Amino acid sequence: MFFINTLNTKSKQNLFLSFALFHFLVIILISISTTINSWYQLYHENSKQNKEPRAIKTLNSISRSFLISNYTFFTGLDTGYGFFAPNVASVCQIQFIVKNESNKIIDILYMPEFSNVESISRYATLMGKFQERLKQYNVKEKSNYLLYLDVVVKSMSKQILKKYPPKSKMDVILFLPKYPTLKQFNQGVVTPSYIPIDSYKVNYR
Repeated sequence: MFFINTLNTKSKQNLFLSFALFHFLVIILISISTTINSWYQLYHENSKQNKEPRAIKTLNSISRSFLISNYTFFTGLDTGYGFFAPNVASVCQIQFIVKNESNKIIDILYMPEFSNVESISRYATLMGKFQERLKQYNVKEKSNYLLYLDVVVKSMSKQILKKYPPKSKMDVILFLPKYPTLKQFNQGVVTPSYIPIDSYKVNYR
């Protein structure tokens, strides 16, 4: 602090600009590093060519250096830009209950079986589309967009049923997880409750 007070105005401005530039460059470095690492882990980490690219190694070596790692730790830059807030929307989920012709449950799924990561990503995007259903929760007549989503769910359910014996049927439940409040969490409630939003009955034929 004494050192800063001994500087003239011009030197203080230069010092501030240097610090701001360094901080900005660290933000860019961490953002690029986390983005590329996430991309690699999602699409290529479990592939047959499991050799980490040189660019990722270089970025990791810089971001994990003594100076950068300690700076990001004390400034909080290493946590990325995720956040917690009470008004962040929960993502809808679908439960597929497969039954045989005697109405006995033979399987319960929460996601179709996908063959690649890209399909899982698209499915997650589809779940976000059901937020529109919440806006029309108490509306008896569905909009064309919701009717379109109904067709998508039923079509997907029929594709799943193809893997089961003939005459199998399915109950499909669209629900929204309701996570406990901080007060409930402190009282020992740690598991979410589930709010049914819509349901479908699907037969293979």
